Amino acid sequence: MQQAPFQLGYRRSLDGLRGISILAVMAFHADLVIGGGGFLGVDMFFVLSGFLITALLCEEWGSRGGINLRNFYVRRLLRLLPALVFFLIVQIILVLVRHPADIVLWLRAAGYVVLYVANWALLYNPALIPYNLGHTWSLSIEEQFYLIWPFLLLLLFRRGIAGKSLIRIVGGGILGAALLYLALWSGGSPFTRVYFSLDTRAYALLIGCVTGMMASWGMLPRSAAGIRALRTGSVAAVLLLCVMVVTVVYQKIYPFHLPFLLAAPAMAAIIAGLIAAPLRPLTALLELPPLVWMGRLSYGLYLWHYPIYTFGNSALPRDRYGAFSTIASTVAIILVAAGSYYLVERPFYRLKKKFESGRTTAPAGSKVG
Repeated sequence: MQQAPFQLGYRRSLDGLRGISILAVMAFHADLVIGGGGFLGVDMFFVLSGFLITALLCEEWGSRGGINLRNFYVRRLLRLLPALVFFLIVQIILVLVRHPADIVLWLRAAGYVVLYVANWALLYNPALIPYNLGHTWSLSIEEQFYLIWPFLLLLLFRRGIAGKSLIRIVGGGILGAALLYLALWSGGSPFTRVYFSLDTRAYALLIGCVTGMMASWGMLPRSAAGIRALRTGSVAAVLLLCVMVVTVVYQKIYPFHLPFLLAAPAMAAIIAGLIAAPLRPLTALLELPPLVWMGRLSYGLYLWHYPIYTFGNSALPRDRYGAFSTIASTVAIILVAAGSYYLVERPFYRLKKKFESGRTTAPAGSKVG
């Protein structure tokens, strides 16, 4: 099997890219005029997560001839559960103080969230997940995917399937997920079935996986012409995502599925460009300290932004206080997410390093492995 020719390590530009993705999602939930398509930030996260996980797994297989699944899942739990449990405890305490009659509903919903099945609960009955926990559906999809993907990848590796053969197989999965998405919607399936399901949203995750494999196995363009094409493509992808985030209106995207079908390949093109053909202006932008910092806080920002925006709009209605309401809520979100990162998440990162499976360079900024 072909050995991985590069190590992912820590790349500030990927943290910056994560920062832009979370800002897009926050702009959408803050109802900013320039963030109508910010929900596409979730697809950007899916691609980046698929890329990072797959690159790390390919790196481990290439260096050790195996993948330590126990260590992989311990790292996942140490990465995700502390901040999530902290978030849920605070939410439950607030419910006990403000709406004690709803505590049974919230405790049940917290169970769905911590078990990473919130998306299926939303599919079965949206009333099972209170509004302040609704955004956790995407976390559930990612974790369900990672219950399957590492096992499948290890099985294929052990059978000697890698390189172009494996990419063709995963490419078939991408096509199948995209066709299923279109078929379900055109066939009249409920919005929740299309939007919250692993089988349809795997489209973006698998695109990230293919990008990770191509990077790991030296299959991204290396020639001068290829590098020029990759740079041109990454710039075009940045412009496309910017246009979609600013102009797409959530309620009016159906039945035209172009935003969902284009966001993931665009994100993959940007990642491939950063890895194989970095363009200095783009890299410099993504490595700006504020963006990198937002990327590091992104998990906490995602957890906390929606309930804080909701509470902020209730305490300081936007129709009365205007921009001040959004600014105050955004400051509160950043402060709470920073507290979560430095006081809750980082102590467990140090423990997580004990389960790095022998990688020579721990991808501290990847934060998914």
